[in-house]
Amino acid sequence: MDVNKAMRLLELDEKWLQPFDVADPFSGLRLEGYLSLKPDHRYGALALLKVDEREAPQRILATPKLHYPFDRAGAFRFPPVRKIDIYEKIDGTNILAYRLRDGENKMVRHL
Repeated sequence: MDVNKAMRLLELDEKWLQPFDVADPFSGLRLEGYLSLKPDHRYGALALLKVDEREAPQRILATPKLHYPFDRAGAFRFPPVRKIDIYEKIDGTNILAYRLRDGENKMVRHL
């Protein structure tokens, strides 16, 4: 894989990129590229370079990080609410919804 393409797509140095080669669980397509580890707005973003072994460079941004409701001293700064639902936080790339293009520049369904 060409890390230089990923560096251009995400505007990052190579040290912030981690390669991946996975089968998409929704479409079954093989996806190759790089994951951004930079702790800014690009954290978790993908520089997708190949779809089913065909060139298809594209940038896919992850869901933005939500800020914690407390400061560094642990004091909560939470707005008034009536109800709170709490869920377990599991680390990982969170891409809520996106569309990608295949090697023929066609939109891929089922994602």
